[in-house]
Amino acid sequence: MPASALHSIREQFEQRGIRVCPVFLMRDPIERLISKQRMKCRKSGRRDAATEVAALRKLGSQRPRGAELRGNYAHTLTELNEAFGLNNCFIAFYETLFTPDTYGALCCALRIPYREPNWDEQVNRSRTSTTVPDDVLDALGHWQAANYAAVEQHCPEANLASLWPTAHRWCRR
Repeated sequence: MPASALHSIREQFEQRGIRVCPVFLMRDPIERLISKQRMKCRKSGRRDAATEVAALRKLGSQRPRGAELRGNYAHTLTELNEAFGLNNCFIAFYETLFTPDTYGALCCALRIPYREPNWDEQVNRSRTSTTVPDDVLDALGHWQAANYAAVEQHCPEANLASLWPTAHRWCRR
């Protein structure tokens, strides 16, 4: 959404006395693409490694229309900053969401009571033993490099090498 739409949403809620705290979670951009493609394959009944790798290879070479917008962290962070100020948003990483520290910070930001979740329960987890070839990771990395750099710029305190080891390996070239 453009900042103007976000600003309008904020104003509409504020007029009603409702506090707005945008929540924005980012995931390793390459792992996000791999997971999304895996889910597409699973939904279509094609769960074999060859199909998954072929689909990722095609994704890395063709970059479908609209694919950049959904995962464009730079755009989203810029628009959130313009509409709300990033200090008025909860921005975190998917990789740390299911930890007491991040979950506690989220509850605090949303001003809701902390209730200890069942940390062992994993819902909608997609496991695979498929190894993604280096050339496919390289293609995805070239595609996502600007995205990775933008997150580094907007969130300099984040240790992306630790949080996003796949993206760090392939986007830092």
